[in-house]
Amino acid sequence: RIGLGRAKGMVTFCTSEYGAYTGVGYETFHELEFAHDHQLPLFPIRLCEQWPPAPQNNERGIYQNQLVFKNGLVYIDDRQMTQAQWVADQIAESVLRIGIF
Repeated sequence: RIGLGRAKGMVTFCTSEYGAYTGVGYETFHELEFAHDHQLPLFPIRLCEQWPPAPQNNERGIYQNQLVFKNGLVYIDDRQMTQAQWVADQIAESVLRIGIF
């Protein structure tokens, strides 16, 4: 939790189950909720076909993802998961562009 508390932004690796509320207490649902509540810049990496991610049988996760990952939010697309270096370069460029580090 210290890491989230000190975060200046958050990279989200969005699989189809990203943002699911599971009830275990520490999950991507709560990380995303924290980032949204604290207006942290998000750097989403799209790894799933459906956008925004829609965790199966998980209404809370689906609705939160629809709120946070709005239509105008730019994401880095690597659905084939074959471009790790390119994705890393895109994240670095985005972080530098907005000046959070």
